[in-house]
Amino acid sequence: MRRVLLVCLSVALVGSVGCSPAGVLRAESSPVPQVRLGPPLSPNAFIVSGTRGPIVVDPGPPGEGHAQRLDAALAALGFRPQDVALVILAHAHVDHAGGSARLQALGAEVVGGLGDLVAFRSGQGGHLRPTGLEAEFVDAVLIGSGSFPAVDPDIVLGPEQPSLDLSPYGVDGRVIQMPGHTPGSLAVLLA
Repeated sequence: MRRVLLVCLSVALVGSVGCSPAGVLRAESSPVPQVRLGPPLSPNAFIVSGTRGPIVVDPGPPGEGHAQRLDAALAALGFRPQDVALVILAHAHVDHAGGSARLQALGAEVVGGLGDLVAFRSGQGGHLRPTGLEAEFVDAVLIGSGSFPAVDPDIVLGPEQPSLDLSPYGVDGRVIQMPGHTPGSLAVLLA
């Protein structure tokens, strides 16, 4: 059975097209911890344990509260924030990429998609385009301006490097391009 971690998050809430709502499909014997980074409707991060340290998928928005929740989840697994080996950014929206600059400053490598490179480097992922009352709330209260601390990905997936093998990090899986939610959207496939 193949576990698939799709990280085109917030699709169901904002009505975007091009990818499925996020979720984790996994074998029962090998869970991928999911971390809620705030109140209901807040984004989730995922932590994948590897031999070089944890891999964090979508570290969430910037801000002390979100960082504390992620750090607590890492600690519960026996890790510190500076142990994070790799950060994978599903796309360049504040609720996914906002916490990545902090982890990169602590030594983590960051992976992003070429189509979102300008947004990552400027810290301007733009507003969501909500299509319902719930999504209006998420955009206004949880997302805000759409800006986040700029981050320059160490590894950029695009035509020259269409995927990233995670085996050097001790994980049987890979990161692939999955444009749709944004031009540089990525997904993680775990075996």
